[in-house]
Amino acid sequence: MKTLQRAARFRDLAAECSSLATTTPMPQMRDQYSAMARHYLILAETHGRKARPDLQRERLKGRKFKFGKKPSIAA
Repeated sequence: MKTLQRAARFRDLAAECSSLATTTPMPQMRDQYSAMARHYLILAETHGRKARPDLQRERLKGRKFKFGKKPSIAA
């Protein structure tokens, strides 16, 4: 799997974990899914930087998820 593909996969996993965090009724699981989402975003940024060396010095700019809140659905 190429580096950019890995980064995209990690972002997808982060989004999935974030979604699970918003739907689970158990606070402990919500915290776990939120932590997993944050870790996947860090992995995505790391792999994205490996693929683009010009971004090595930039600050992490991962997707922002509102953990513990339901995602809005655009109509």
